[in-house]
Amino acid sequence: MAAALWIKIGAEQGETRRARVWDEKAQAYVTPKYEKGHAKAGRPMVERLPALGHDGTDIHNMRKMRGVKRYATYLRHDGHEVAIPLTNAAAHVPAEDTSYARDRQLKARYLGWIEQGKCPLIMLASGDLLPEHLESAELMAKGAAPCHPKHVGGDNPPCEHYLAEKRARQAKNNLRNAEREQAHESEQTKHTKALEVMTGKVAEAVVVAMAGKPEAKASK
Repeated sequence: MAAALWIKIGAEQGETRRARVWDEKAQAYVTPKYEKGHAKAGRPMVERLPALGHDGTDIHNMRKMRGVKRYATYLRHDGHEVAIPLTNAAAHVPAEDTSYARDRQLKARYLGWIEQGKCPLIMLASGDLLPEHLESAELMAKGAAPCHPKHVGGDNPPCEHYLAEKRARQAKNNLRNAEREQAHESEQTKHTKALEVMTGKVAEAVVVAMAGKPEAKASK
């Protein structure tokens, strides 16, 4: 039966995934909550996942296509984990044509993206990842050993090497963004920051001066 993509009127179209981070204690991906006033407080970003076609002809008995890997989650060079489509349409049957998936995989290899669930050191040994793609000094240290294949992939949590590389890529991207923002700051913003620094130094000087003064004697 040919696959079809049905969209129900009034229903939310497609699946979404909230921004998430790996929680070491819970051993699961969670959406962090920040207190009001925190730099990251507010509504979390929502990623729209690629839609998948449905089998059948009766709209009441439609079911999602089985055995089709619509997308794969990759750790990109900028430290973000993003769902990358492996088929060029929701109703595309990979068994008929795998050229699109191959093209995405070659792009990931060229840019040094790491598929979620894989160990960077195993990929490095197999040639799927080049040394210049790695940002983590921990992974490039002499004596670092790849994970055992049975401990990665599937339902296993991400390995320590994957998490180390993710942290390193995020740190580099945050530094790059901070430098870019600083380079594009307006003169007014620079002036305001300079005033804040000056005010802070004056306040500190006043506190130090007051601390060195003897207390005034109370009058009788």
